[in-house]
Amino acid sequence: MATDTLSVIRLSESDKVPFAEDSYYQPILNGEAGGFPIYTGIQTAEPGYETKPHQHPYLEVLHILDGV
Repeated sequence: MATDTLSVIRLSESDKVPFAEDSYYQPILNGEAGGFPIYTGIQTAEPGYETKPHQHPYLEVLHILDGV
C-alpha cells in the first residue's frame, strides 16, 4: 500500500492498553504496512517484568529504550 503523505503519531495521544499487571502498551502501528502485517508500539514495564517465549502471526518490531 503506497501513500503520498506522512503521518505523525504522538505517543501522548496513543491509548494505554493494559498488557499485564505491571505493564502497558501504546500502539503506534497496527495492521498492514507495505503489504505486510506489522505491529509496533511502546511497551512500558516495571523492573522485573518477564514474558514467556511466544509467537505472533504478524511481524513485531521491538526496540529496547531503557532497562537493565
